[in-house]
Amino acid sequence: MKNKHAASFSVKTYASGTQITQSSILILSKGNNAGKILDKPCPNCLLITTHNPDDFPRLHLSIKRLFLTGAFERILVGSVIPFLRVSEVRALIQEDLQHQTCHSKVLKMNHRLIEVNKLRENLKRQIELLNQLERSILSR
Repeated sequence: MKNKHAASFSVKTYASGTQITQSSILILSKGNNAGKILDKPCPNCLLITTHNPDDFPRLHLSIKRLFLTGAFERILVGSVIPFLRVSEVRALIQEDLQHQTCHSKVLKMNHRLIEVNKLRENLKRQIELLNQLERSILSR
């Protein structure tokens, strides 16, 4: 079942001082990691904001999927420092959203991704503790 509900969102270049809401997503706009979702704004990022907070999970999942599958790499331009064009990012996200399945599947996928991220963070903490233990052993 295709999703008939078209998500309303905007894509623009982030400018310092721009208000970031809970319905906003920041992505890196330049370099080899262009399209990666960011926790904090930086000078080289795009601000993607949904106009309906209920669309946020779909939008977030779409952007994450586009980055992880390399879709953003296909629209990179520039020979020295590759970058994403706002218009092409908007079109790519819109196309992906049109192909998403029903809302309940999106929520389930988001829940699974949250769990994966929790596991990843836990593993990072464990690795850091192992590194500390190793340094402690070697410093004796």
